[in-house]
Amino acid sequence: MSKNFTSIVILFCCITFAYQSIANAQPNRFRRTKQRTVFVPTPKVTNKTDSTANSITGKTNKLKSKESEEYIWQPLFDGKTLEGWTRPEYGGDGDVTVKDGVIKIEAGASMTGIKYEKLVPTTDYEIRYQARRTMGGDFFAALTFPVGESFCTFINGGWGGSAIGLSSIDGLDASENETNDYKSFKDKTWYEFRVRVTGKWITCYQREQDKEGGWQKEERIINVNITDKKIGLRMETDLYKPLAICTWVTASELKNIEMRKLKPEEVEEDLKREE
Repeated sequence: MSKNFTSIVILFCCITFAYQSIANAQPNRFRRTKQRTVFVPTPKVTNKTDSTANSITGKTNKLKSKESEEYIWQPLFDGKTLEGWTRPEYGGDGDVTVKDGVIKIEAGASMTGIKYEKLVPTTDYEIRYQARRTMGGDFFAALTFPVGESFCTFINGGWGGSAIGLSSIDGLDASENETNDYKSFKDKTWYEFRVRVTGKWITCYQREQDKEGGWQKEERIINVNITDKKIGLRMETDLYKPLAICTWVTASELKNIEMRKLKPEEVEEDLKREE
């Protein structure tokens, strides 16, 4: 009995030892491994389409704003100094000063004027300014301005104080060509002049300030189709291109000098009209 018991114990120990050996050799088959859960955060998604669209919209609005500024009146005279302007020496020039928002041009022995030195349009634009004659009997605010690749001068009050016109068209000055006319200009009375230039027309307007300080209705005083016409300057004004305001042996005052580009629809309308 004791022998049988001893044999059974020995056999049991052998079986147990063998089972443990096999288990140690192949742990994954007999043991459960604990799985580890790893949290992976969801990446933040940026809506690039919206961001890009907002950026483009902002740039577009800035461009539109910049473009629209070109079509509103821009001052060429700051009301305080002659910044941007020079005084060409014609010979016998009168003094030019600035006071109380006004450019004062004294009468010289011949031509006296100021020339704008900054970049300006050459077509599809208009310029306006206010002027009054304080002494003298000739043009008191003649405007020299660009017309495409050439230049022209709008004369107001020339040849004795009343002649108006453009110098020159087809070699003829303002007293000889189709734009010649006569207007009465009063001393010490403000007038506003507006000159518009496109590829087809040069048009000039005028209005007068009344005694109460109001303005009369604007009048078109020159309107000439420049298609196939030769536009040029008289020799005396060649020194003042591309843009200038001059007097001839006459004292005057200038203020509110402004310029703007014409809108595309304005240019189109101007090109279509026949008169």
